[in-house]
Amino acid sequence: MTPNESIARVENRWQPGDAAIRLGTPEAITGVGPNAPPRLYPPDKTAEPPTNTSPTALPVGIPQFATAMDNVATGLRPSLDDGLDWLQVRGYRTVVHIRPPGDTDSADRKQVEKRGMTYLALEVSPQTLSKAVVDEMGRVVRDTSAHPVFIYDRDGSLAGGLWYLYFRTILQLSDDVSRVRAGALGLREDRDGDQRDMWLAVQKYLSERSKQ
Repeated sequence: MTPNESIARVENRWQPGDAAIRLGTPEAITGVGPNAPPRLYPPDKTAEPPTNTSPTALPVGIPQFATAMDNVATGLRPSLDDGLDWLQVRGYRTVVHIRPPGDTDSADRKQVEKRGMTYLALEVSPQTLSKAVVDEMGRVVRDTSAHPVFIYDRDGSLAGGLWYLYFRTILQLSDDVSRVRAGALGLREDRDGDQRDMWLAVQKYLSERSKQ
């Protein structure tokens, strides 16, 4: 290789030209860090996340609130602000009050209807438990035109017993499954007092039904 050829090879090597890309000075990132302003939900509207309007979100003012099935919930007597208002905001159409025969319900009815929801009363006790009552419970639960529906009683004893019979006789579920599902909805078969009385009435109802 001649000296002239060596010089030509060196000159033909690639070198960055004047038009090469050069990075500018980094810019500070805003909106992060402990002193950053709160992110908006949605942007430029509010600094708080949107309210959860799901029919199954847990309320503060309804003791023992639980979802029995799609669009059907149950619990104890709701308070006005954190209970009935909560149901209204979430689009509940129907409120069902399970109560002993003769108990007054005028105050409950007034407050429910005041909020534009339909109020229904279902009367039952350990002494008056019958097929008609169980069938009415089934009709209310399966009436999709009334959904979402919330069902409540005073202490869970009446509602829990009816839920067990609904699962056992209408849905034809096994005894074990019916007990577990109704137990999450108020049934307390091992308790004394009203709970025990209702559970004994449920067993009597099933015994008489099996003889027919």
